[in-house]
Amino acid sequence: MTRWGCGRETEALGGFAMVDEIETDTAEAPAGPTSVKSVPSLLKRAIEACGRHPFVTGLFAILSAVGLAVGVYGFVLDRGEARATTAQLDALSAQITDLSAQLLAATAPENGVSDPARQTLREAAATRVAEADPDAARDIAEGNVEEGFAALKARAAAEAVNAAQAWNDIGALAFDREQKTALEAYREVVRLTPQDSVAWSYISTLEVRHTGDIDAALKAAQMGLETADNSMQRAGALDVLGDAQLLLDDVDAAAETYAESVALSRSLLSLNPDSRKLQRDLVVGLARLGAVKMELGEIDAAMEIFQEGLKGSRKLLAGAPDDLKARRDVSYDLGGVGDAALAMDDVITARAAFEESLEITKGLLKDDPDQIEVRRDLPHFLGKLAETELVSGNEAAAKALYLDGLEAAKSLVEDFPDNMNAHRDLLVGYANLGDATGEATYWREARDVYRDMEARGQIPPADTWMIEVIEEELAAAEAAGGE
Repeated sequence: MTRWGCGRETEALGGFAMVDEIETDTAEAPAGPTSVKSVPSLLKRAIEACGRHPFVTGLFAILSAVGLAVGVYGFVLDRGEARATTAQLDALSAQITDLSAQLLAATAPENGVSDPARQTLREAAATRVAEADPDAARDIAEGNVEEGFAALKARAAAEAVNAAQAWNDIGALAFDREQKTALEAYREVVRLTPQDSVAWSYISTLEVRHTGDIDAALKAAQMGLETADNSMQRAGALDVLGDAQLLLDDVDAAAETYAESVALSRSLLSLNPDSRKLQRDLVVGLARLGAVKMELGEIDAAMEIFQEGLKGSRKLLAGAPDDLKARRDVSYDLGGVGDAALAMDDVITARAAFEESLEITKGLLKDDPDQIEVRRDLPHFLGKLAETELVSGNEAAAKALYLDGLEAAKSLVEDFPDNMNAHRDLLVGYANLGDATGEATYWREARDVYRDMEARGQIPPADTWMIEVIEEELAAAEAAGGE
């Protein structure tokens, strides 16, 4: 098996004060020549007099008609204004909805794969931003990303009450494409609200993706775990911590962390067994744990874990056959089973697992060819099939599969030149060919890719061993005359 793997009271109070003043003035007014008792009889005679004069009666009728007309006209105006206001609100709502959709599209992951939890955060953030600062939202949606995010950061910095939420919104929108901005935003979140576990976990992930500072990623992951205030947060924080530990090549610590996460996922699922989210959390956790068990050489335990994960992912896929993420989960778990089988020298089981993984991957790419993670799966599973051919002694078939994988990796680097994983896949492709053929040219190419990644600061501690092996293999191939 290859070593390269892969929130108008004042106005109302004023009104009451005026009424009090009027009542006081009336009470203190001097008495007139007419007594209070005579007022009703005077009023009665006045009304009777008006009734005996047709002119006055007609005048009152006219005034009544005018009053009615004015009342009707006012009613019509009010209704019209109400309709106009409703129409304006509807139009504004439609504009916000449209702008929010544009903002989501402009900040979506380039690989087309969005974590469900983060997608929910992105949608809420896009709506808030479109309402609060439509100009900045429009800038980002139209490609003026730097100007748009600068305006959002200025608003967040000036915000007195909801500053943490404003920074969280920036982080959610910038996470996938503007990682420097996202990292800055989440650092502001934890400065304002140090107990925000999710923000700490996002910082950890971004330290890996943007700065490559694995030590900083580990510290942020530890803070995410320390500040988690419920089981769901703790499970997510454990996964992020395990990822950082693995990148630091602390496989034993990562295994313990992933095991704790899986145990917590089982407990949560037992309380809500019909939750697809909790079911998938367990599937993903098992995949992580199985991979670490393989690293530790615990093959039997890894096979058992991968088989449990595969059973869970197939169940999720059966419940939603068109779910792309569920399909990819099945292919990933099949790959785990294949790896364990190959380590057990069970080539037949390994080949069947890798072939099914490859078919699923090709189907996913046909349905959505722009998903970078699925595109990465293609060279990976081609390489795995090549391993089975090597074990079976079919070197020519293995080389052909490796070459197909190499072309897929080259295409990925061309389309995503700044993606660390794409470059790593290319390195692995050259190294696998060097292993399979003994040709020095492949080892030279592998060395060049490593040096380029090293210059970019994209070599994590867990991969530093590669260069020594590459140099040794290159020297051996040159000594043997293999070009």
